[in-house]
Amino acid sequence: MKILHIINSSHVGGTERALAGLLEFSAAKGIDNYVITLLPPGPMDKEYVRSSREVFSLNLTRGSASLGGAIRAINKCRQIRPHLIVTWMYQADLLAAFLQIATIGQIPVVWNLRTSATVDLVGRTSGVVRSLCAHLSKYVPSKIVCNSPAVQAAHTEIGYHCEKMLVIPNGYHLSVFKPNRGDRDSVRAELGIPMSSRLVGMFARWDPAKDHESFLNAAAQVCGRHSDVHFLLCGEGTDLARNEISKLPNASECMDRFHVMGLRHDMARLHASLDIGVLMSKMNEGFPNAVAESMASGVPCIVSDTGGAAYVVGSAGRVVPKGDVDSLVREMNQLLSLSSGQLRAMGNEARTRIASSFDMNEVAGRHLRLWQSLCGCHAEAGEERSRAA
Repeated sequence: MKILHIINSSHVGGTERALAGLLEFSAAKGIDNYVITLLPPGPMDKEYVRSSREVFSLNLTRGSASLGGAIRAINKCRQIRPHLIVTWMYQADLLAAFLQIATIGQIPVVWNLRTSATVDLVGRTSGVVRSLCAHLSKYVPSKIVCNSPAVQAAHTEIGYHCEKMLVIPNGYHLSVFKPNRGDRDSVRAELGIPMSSRLVGMFARWDPAKDHESFLNAAAQVCGRHSDVHFLLCGEGTDLARNEISKLPNASECMDRFHVMGLRHDMARLHASLDIGVLMSKMNEGFPNAVAESMASGVPCIVSDTGGAAYVVGSAGRVVPKGDVDSLVREMNQLLSLSSGQLRAMGNEARTRIASSFDMNEVAGRHLRLWQSLCGCHAEAGEERSRAA
């Protein structure tokens, strides 16, 4: 079975990593994967190449539309002759509509929806494309996969064809993200802090959609109560946090307790080093990978009540209102007041939550069964047309 995946980019992000995981799983099951990226090659290309027959870039510029790019995609699709087209992100979903027209609707399409953000946070261009896709959703995709109930609800509200929707969450390798005392100690050694220090982390790119401001302000208050706590920021662009930390009311007293690592590629190690994970967001999260990865690593998490974040933690974490610094301070203080054994028990509950609901093998298997069912139905329809002719 040949599957053509179309995704906006191969830069490092949650959607890109989810695709890489599915490529790896499906390739091991004998699927021939092909990937088209709209934007020029990026860091995730090597991950895609590892589990694909071919990775092809349209080399478009961000925010632009290109007839030439659409023609190149059509030609590549005709060359590959896939049994199924699977798209990731709105621009890729829209491109699938052109491919359906070019192939006279002979190839079934699956859209993957992965954000419940409002238009002001997804951007004007993506907002326009999303509106177009809402109108096309009745005709183009055979199925629409949402990675959380929040994503499904948000897109139903703006007009997506709800009868085609189903929820398949993100999946995680429990053998990769797991508790590891050695990682805990090595990260503290790298940071130059005592081994007994407790570490609270927020792992998210520096972006208006993420609420680093609330995290930093809450952390500054917690510093005054817990002398052994340190805070770790990690993610693309987080180097910019240093300037914001210097503006905190008690910056002179707590500056040495904040640590900024920027973009890293050893995330399993960093997750395992935490005592508490935090994600504060201004946007409605689709399915925050950082939270699930921390939980899989045995780390209890505190999240803002934004979209799918509360869905991920379930009853195995703490949820605070969006932008509510006082509530975040209260929850961090409560968790930091627990004994190491109590905190570890919470972490075990968090890991059990991920293992029971979001294990990669089960999640990827659901995607694969969906693809096979659509390809099977399509093949049967093709045979019927051939006999009728």
